Amino acid sequence: MLGCIIGTGHNTKSCKVTRLSKVIQNSYVQNICFRCGLSAGGYDQTRFHSGVRSNTSCGSGMMSTPDQFCWYLFYNRKDLVKKYVGKEQATQEEFVQWLGGKGTSFSCNMYKMFCETPNAMSL
Repeated sequence: MLGCIIGTGHNTKSCKVTRLSKVIQNSYVQNICFRCGLSAGGYDQTRFHSGVRSNTSCGSGMMSTPDQFCWYLFYNRKDLVKKYVGKEQATQEEFVQWLGGKGTSFSCNMYKMFCETPNAMSL
């Protein structure tokens, strides 16, 4: 059984928190990849999806990477949760809604927090 990165005692399929991909799909009309949260536009100055695409990969190399770091910060750096979400005691659902929300024209909110992970984590 694969554990869920959002909570404990259950697997990903039985998690009650809305899937990030669904939040991204609901936040953007077009141009944002629901798998990784980066721009999927063909006319962007930076092409994020230059790798091989398949049923399990979008070609960006970033699937499930930034959100896992952000969930780590959610549980371990409440100061950053407050900085971005607006309150330290945000629920898991509030946090996932913020992660998939509109950040910039080429990425969703999670990349704002993900860019701070080198400073926020001692790896």
